[in-house]
Amino acid sequence: MYEEVGVKIGDTQLVECADDFYLSKKDKVLHSILLFYVVDNFTGEPSVDNLVESEVQYITGFEWVKIDEIKNIKWYNPMDNNKLVQKALEVIVKIK
Repeated sequence: MYEEVGVKIGDTQLVECADDFYLSKKDKVLHSILLFYVVDNFTGEPSVDNLVESEVQYITGFEWVKIDEIKNIKWYNPMDNNKLVQKALEVIVKIK
């Protein structure tokens, strides 16, 4: 399966699902379905080439961060992201 950032992903485990309504920078109402997975492996390099226009407005690139630094990141979604990360870590422990 290919993820929207252009990497081919292996097996997945769904962590959380939510949705969000928001205004684009052009005041267009958008609806986003948020699916968060734990992925066991991937190949390829993340790229903005496959993102849709509304995503490109907010995403300029990708970077790897250490788990203990995630709490310092500004997220643009309605989720409690610290709880989301904790839930993902719990899924990883169960898988292994």
